[in-house]
Amino acid sequence: MFCRRWRWYLPNLHMLSLPSEGTGDSDRMETKMLKWVVDLALGVTFAVCFVTGLLKFPLLLQATGLYRLVLPSALISDLHDWSGLLLGFFVLVHLSLNRIWIIAMTKKVLAGNR
Repeated sequence: MFCRRWRWYLPNLHMLSLPSEGTGDSDRMETKMLKWVVDLALGVTFAVCFVTGLLKFPLLLQATGLYRLVLPSALISDLHDWSGLLLGFFVLVHLSLNRIWIIAMTKKVLAGNR
């Protein structure tokens, strides 16, 4: 069931919007599921980017004594680059899905400081 929904989200991402006051529960569940998938993707791409970044960092490898370890540096570099691009994409999607909350909180914070 999850795979069927996931395949639907990517080509139809532009059709989804945040629920407004009068929408039904099914719309809210679809939006919550989309947000969950995007957040999961953010976590996975961050983890890959972070770990490959650590593996590319020579000073850390020397400090831990792993500098003698033969690593596929071209593959690690490609994984790091692509996961960084995907991370940026998912951040943009995350921000666009949460734009109403971001705007509302910004207004509250700015109104409280005046």
